[in-house]
Amino acid sequence: KREEIKTSLLVSSIGCVLPFAIGALYLYFFDQSSSFGSAQNSTAFLIIFCSSIAVTSITVISRIFIDLGIMDTGFARTVLGSAIIEDIALYVVMGVALGLVAQHGNSQAPLLDCLGLHLNAIGVFAYHLFVHVAFLLFSLFGASKLFIIVSKSRWNAVSRKNPIGYLLVSLFLITVFGAFL
Repeated sequence: KREEIKTSLLVSSIGCVLPFAIGALYLYFFDQSSSFGSAQNSTAFLIIFCSSIAVTSITVISRIFIDLGIMDTGFARTVLGSAIIEDIALYVVMGVALGLVAQHGNSQAPLLDCLGLHLNAIGVFAYHLFVHVAFLLFSLFGASKLFIIVSKSRWNAVSRKNPIGYLLVSLFLITVFGAFL
């Protein structure tokens, strides 16, 4: 399994970098500025364009593996692991692109506005990159542990009385927190 993880990381790295490079080359040689949208942000367009080339369809791949009866093989685990890694990385990158174009007026991000910080374009890009990666890492490694601790807390009456309601409220709060960043 350790070898499958290494192979998945290598395949996903190639699977992200190669389509991004091809997309960037295409945009270098062919002007697509008419497709930039109302934000007219060439960096965000480049990110979204290249991400859309590289994104995978885990559900389709899974269904094919199930139909072929190879879902329990090392090959399937490697391919799906690679697809998951690629998609997570691409969603973070797309989140950065959306953060770049979601700026209204002088607003750079709700958190920056609350703190009274005004950054230049590179600072805003770095902020969005850092925040999205940190939020992803927290979601992957810390949120589940925090959720379990809070769920088992004796003062959490909502979790004991209505576990589904507690889950929905928790997901809503995480979404609001993510949107605030």
